[in-house]
Amino acid sequence: MARFFPNRVVCTLGFAALTALAATSAHAQNLGGAQGLCSVTIQSAGMGGNVGQTDTVTGVANLPSSASLWIFTQAKGSNLWWAQGGAAVRVLPGGPWTASATFGLPQEVGKDFNIAAVPVDDDTDVSLTMSAQRANAKHYYPGIALPPPAENCRAARVTVHRGQ
Repeated sequence: MARFFPNRVVCTLGFAALTALAATSAHAQNLGGAQGLCSVTIQSAGMGGNVGQTDTVTGVANLPSSASLWIFTQAKGSNLWWAQGGAAVRVLPGGPWTASATFGLPQEVGKDFNIAAVPVDDDTDVSLTMSAQRANAKHYYPGIALPPPAENCRAARVTVHRGQ
């Protein structure tokens, strides 16, 4: 019988591990009522890890009521991250979530990009939302440091390749 560790989160996933993840995420999802459980996985991005300039990222999350899920992208090797969607991702009952993400500028075809799904606390959520509103008003989108995850949570990360 598999052991369940309520405070463990998949930190880094290769797309080769996604099949195994899909099989185990149902088990974690069934334990969603556990006190203090915080888990996030990224299940897919683009087609088999190959993304376009804008593409869909999906996953499963089980968050405490005090956490919100934000999606970030960065060109591999960069120190900065860009929040995606201008707001926290809506996590549906049972945990599935879907987000649209942008992977660089048109001329960045052929680069690798990192995706991070980060559960953040309420204060960080408010700060990120206000920053996104300011950025949209100015049409200026500066990169930021990846925010820390909410207490007892960890970010999930994957690397994808930008095709066309």
